[in-house]
Amino acid sequence: MTLAFPRPESGFLGQYQDYASALTDAPETYHLAVGMITMATVMEGRLRIPFGAGDIRPNLFMCLMGESSLDRKSYSMSIALNRLLLSFEGLNL
Repeated sequence: MTLAFPRPESGFLGQYQDYASALTDAPETYHLAVGMITMATVMEGRLRIPFGAGDIRPNLFMCLMGESSLDRKSYSMSIALNRLLLSFEGLNL
C-alpha cells in the first residue's frame, strides 16, 4: 500500500525535501516525515496550544517502515541528524 501526501512546495518542509531528495533515492514520504521530526526536535517542547484550564504540548511520533537496506531509512534519518548537529550546537538529542 502506498500513501500519497501532498508535497510541500515552500517553507521548511519543501526546502528540506528538495535538499534530502538530492542526496538519496529514498521515498519522498521519508523526507517529509524526517522533516517533520526535525521541526519537532528543534521546537523541544516549546509549542503549546491553549486548551481549557491548561495547555496542550503536542508530541510527534514517526516510524519509517520499508524494505531493509533498499529504502534508505537510516540514511534518510542521518541526513537530518547531521544537519541538526551542524546547525544547533548543544542541541539535546
